[in-house]
Amino acid sequence: MQSAGLYDRLERALIALEYALADARSLDRAPRREEPEGIDRSQAALLSAGDEVQEVLLALRAVALHDAAESTRRWT
Repeated sequence: MQSAGLYDRLERALIALEYALADARSLDRAPRREEPEGIDRSQAALLSAGDEVQEVLLALRAVALHDAAESTRRWT
């Protein structure tokens, strides 16, 4: 089923987002001059994981709408 693969992707994206948030929080506590490349890496990881979550959620909505349309067609 297509939804199962999407839920797997969503779970992996959420895990990546959790790690990126933890990394960002730890860098936020460190002095900025010590790890400027870490801040850039952390921001890129947050953006990437957030984009993946949004993409998967949109795909799940599309699958749900398709399934609803198919159910409606069968009823009529």
